[in-house]
Amino acid sequence: MKQTDGLFHQVFDEIAKEYPEIENEHWIIDIGAAKMADTPEAFDVIVMPNLYGDVLSDVAAQITGSVGLAGSANIGEECSMFEAIHGSAPRRAGQNVANPSGLLQEPL
Repeated sequence: MKQTDGLFHQVFDEIAKEYPEIENEHWIIDIGAAKMADTPEAFDVIVMPNLYGDVLSDVAAQITGSVGLAGSANIGEECSMFEAIHGSAPRRAGQNVANPSGLLQEPL
């Protein structure tokens, strides 16, 4: 992972230099996930590639109660998208069991 995630890491370092007042650290995904599960209060913001973000956002949501309770933000330069992290939950369609809290609590 140190090699294959190299471009992401390189760009992160370049952007981080523009914000010297913000502390930044690098964690390989396995130990970063363990640290997030053990001491989530150590993190204010976590920046990672999409796959890692998808996995760890589900883990973080489950630790705090349920993936059904958490919202997600994908923020770009031209547009943004907000959704529940569990997605559309098609397996729950028509069963009247889905929890809409992750959608209702979305930031504006």
